[in-house]
Amino acid sequence: MKAYINEYSDTLKAVQNTSSATIASSPQWEAPQVETVKCNCDASYSASLRKAGVGFVCKDHEGTVLKATSCPSSFTDILVGESLVVRLAMMEMIVVGYERVVIESDNSCLINYIMNGGRASPLHIRILVDDIIHLASSFVSCNFVCIPREINSVVGSLARRALSVACTTDWPLSTPWLSEFCSSLPP
Repeated sequence: MKAYINEYSDTLKAVQNTSSATIASSPQWEAPQVETVKCNCDASYSASLRKAGVGFVCKDHEGTVLKATSCPSSFTDILVGESLVVRLAMMEMIVVGYERVVIESDNSCLINYIMNGGRASPLHIRILVDDIIHLASSFVSCNFVCIPREINSVVGSLARRALSVACTTDWPLSTPWLSEFCSSLPP
């Protein structure tokens, strides 16, 4: 827990110490269209701890956090973890009833496999990619986008947080560290 708080503090300080010129030229989260939910996904694996976890954050067109989740998982290949979190996030968005979604990941390989219909995906993730493609048909609109890792800092933090929780955690939107961290990032 202490390591996670230190990481959070370091990330927050780095964001706050960034000059405005750097912020303007840095990649930033872009809001989706009205009535569309954007979901950023990430996975984390620690070989030293032998633990893995995933996290995702769903936001609306105003950047309001609708859902923030950390989930411990079991994988040793990060591509498997990235596939698992995209599938998990999509299943959650179906349950909530979102119809128009954008799924963002910083894993370009996974996004390419999905966009290519799963044909070239490695065998160890093919079933997951096929599931993702099938789940996409549950939405009126579903787009997949590869983004720079810097934009995924909040969900990267949630995925790492999953390494220290025992079960899936849907973070209350009023959680102080989550609210502070989300609001400290550039729009």
